[in-house]
Amino acid sequence: MKVPTAEAFRSQLVIPEQRQLFDYWLEKSADRFMPSRKDICPSHFPRLLPFISLVERDRHADRFKIRLSGTRLREIYEREVTGCFVEELDCVDQPDYWAGTYAQIVESARPAQGVVRGPCGTKDHLVQFWLRLPLGSEEGQVDMILAYDRFVPALEMSELQTNCA
Repeated sequence: MKVPTAEAFRSQLVIPEQRQLFDYWLEKSADRFMPSRKDICPSHFPRLLPFISLVERDRHADRFKIRLSGTRLREIYEREVTGCFVEELDCVDQPDYWAGTYAQIVESARPAQGVVRGPCGTKDHLVQFWLRLPLGSEEGQVDMILAYDRFVPALEMSELQTNCA
C-alpha cells in the first residue's frame, strides 16, 4: 500500500480546523514519525477543544477508551463519554467501522480521516468530519489517538463545499 505524503493527506481535509490540527501534529512530530501525548498542549488550540477527544489504546483488551472528550461531543452523544470504550457508545451505529479505523491507525501509525453520516439514527441530519492523529509511546508504538470530530448539518453541506472550493 502506498503511503500518502503529508501534503496529499492534508489536501483531503475539508474542514479548516482539521488542517490546523494536522499542521500542529506535524509540527510536534518534528523529526519523529509521530508526536507523543506529552508533546501536545491543548492550550495551543483552545478553539478546537469542544471537538477534541483523546482515545487511549488498551493493549491488553485490544479496545479503545475515551480518556478525554470535548463538550460538543457530550452534546452530540447526549451524555458524558469520557471513560467509555468506543464500542460502548450507544449512539454509534457503526462499531465495526470505528474499531477497524482505530486498529488501522495503531497498525500503521499514520493519521486517518473521513466523513460519515451522523453518529446514529437520531443524528442522521448531521455529517461527521473526523480526523484521527496517532500519538506514540517512547517505544514508537501508538498508545493514544488525538481525535477531532466536527458535526455539520447536512443542509449546510453545499455552503461548506462552496467555501472549500
